[in-house]
Order: sequence, then structure tokens, then C-alpha cells
Amino acid sequence: MIRYEDFIALGLSRQPPLREVAADDAWLAFRDYEHVHGYDASATTFYKEHLETSPHWFVQPQGEHTDEPEWLFNIDAQARAYKAEPEIVRIGLADRGLRIGQILKRPQSNGKIEDSTNPWSDKFKGDAAARQARVVSIIKGLGAGTASKLAAAQNKTLTGEPLRK
Repeated sequence: MIRYEDFIALGLSRQPPLREVAADDAWLAFRDYEHVHGYDASATTFYKEHLETSPHWFVQPQGEHTDEPEWLFNIDAQARAYKAEPEIVRIGLADRGLRIGQILKRPQSNGKIEDSTNPWSDKFKGDAAARQARVVSIIKGLGAGTASKLAAAQNKTLTGEPLRK
């Protein structure tokens, strides 16, 4: 028989995670589920079955869905997952070269390429005249050293030519 704390920790660490405000409702439903399916009923199976029948219990994904667990990007979710299943978290982090307490930066999931204000970027927002005006503004305002670093970050020279390899 699973304990309340373990049941909630598992729910909060899964994808999509259980909403904290729905935790008690989910626990009561799981207790009924145990009576029907026996006391060795799986909480993971319960969550999978109730994802469709009780979607209001779960956080709705924002933007694109990732197959990576939430605990890779959120330290609080990592702590809850570690409490529930420490070996899985430890192995998952080690596979990515991380240790307990380290997280990854969440990938952008809006699907569009962001415009850049760096005039040496291929994604610069603006036309050729705006690009040239921005280059002059950066050189005058920040200096040639900073300007060449901005250009080098985009693998270009100050004139916009590609850097030699």
C-alpha cells in the first residue's frame, strides 16, 4: 500500500504533473481505486488512466511538449522526484552529466525563431539601413572592442564578412 506522501510526490514529478490543489481529490480517488483493483494497485497506472478522465487534476502543458521529465528543468520538481524515486533521478541526471541540485535550461518551445538586435546576426530585425545604423551606433556608443566581440559571436567581422576558420 502506497503512502500519501509517496503518491503525491509521484504525481508532482510526472508529466504532466499533478496540480497541488487537486492532490487530495486524487488521493481519495486512488483509495477507491485500491478497493476495486486491490491494494497492490499501481499509482502510475492510476495516473495514466485518470489523465483522460480527470484532466483538471493535471497541469496543462504550455507550448510544445517535451519528453524530458520536469525535474530536469525545475529544482522543486527534482526534490520531489528524488524523494519518491532517488535512483531514477540520480541515473537520469548522470546520463546528462549533472548532479543532484543541478538543472538544465528549458528549451524554447514557441516554435518561432526570435529576432535579434545584434546587427551582425542573420536574424537581425530590420532592413539593411537599420542594420548599418545599429552598427554605427554600437561602435560609437560601446566602442570597437565590444562591437568586434558582438560580431565575432555571430562568426563575422566588423564589416559583416564571415570569419576565417
